[in-house]
Amino acid sequence: MKYPRYIARVAWPIITSYGWIRKYAKNPTKYTMEEKYNRLRKLIARVAKGLSLEVYVKGFENIPTDGNSFLMTPNHLSMIDPFLLFLYVDTPLSFVGKKQIIKYPFVGKCMKMLESIFLDRSDLRQGLAM
Repeated sequence: MKYPRYIARVAWPIITSYGWIRKYAKNPTKYTMEEKYNRLRKLIARVAKGLSLEVYVKGFENIPTDGNSFLMTPNHLSMIDPFLLFLYVDTPLSFVGKKQIIKYPFVGKCMKMLESIFLDRSDLRQGLAM
């Protein structure tokens, strides 16, 4: 009986949010980064709570709080791991990901919405240009 409960807690919020995610992904410059980030952050918090995830963050004190840009390179084990960073970082994040992620329905749209950069790993020149 636990699987229907997970569907109600997790799948339903993701399905109902797909409309505004698609809208933001289609016109990423029309909306502010803070608006997009905060809305996605609330969704991720709801999904994490629905899955009863326990997240351990190491090195959180090293994230700059003075407003400067920074680069994080998380060692993640699944597609959801980078999105869990939203729960701990207040400033808007963007990602660099492989080109194939664009095809993933939810993750690809979210990354496009956040104006992420997609890298073709078979093209070394593009990687150097980034």
